[in-house]
Amino acid sequence: MTAETSALDDRQLATVQAYLRAPEAARYLGLSTSTVNKLRLTGGGPLYSRVGRRVLYRVQDLDAWVASGRRRSTAENMPTEARRPGRPRKNAAQN
Repeated sequence: MTAETSALDDRQLATVQAYLRAPEAARYLGLSTSTVNKLRLTGGGPLYSRVGRRVLYRVQDLDAWVASGRRRSTAENMPTEARRPGRPRKNAAQN
């Protein structure tokens, strides 16, 4: 089974199941389970629900989280303080 076939199988599985556990959600997103867990702990990941000790993700929430990260360039929506320090950028009028 290739990675492409596996991804298709994961998407088919997701359409059948209303909720995915962290390992299934990670496969669906193409991330490691560890990354999904860390994103949940830091608050940067997709919405999730807890049922007892289980962490569950809705497919709609995973898709919405991916869509919320869409950008046209790497500098888009980047706060000024998050930019790398260094020489000030030249103003186009100075050229």
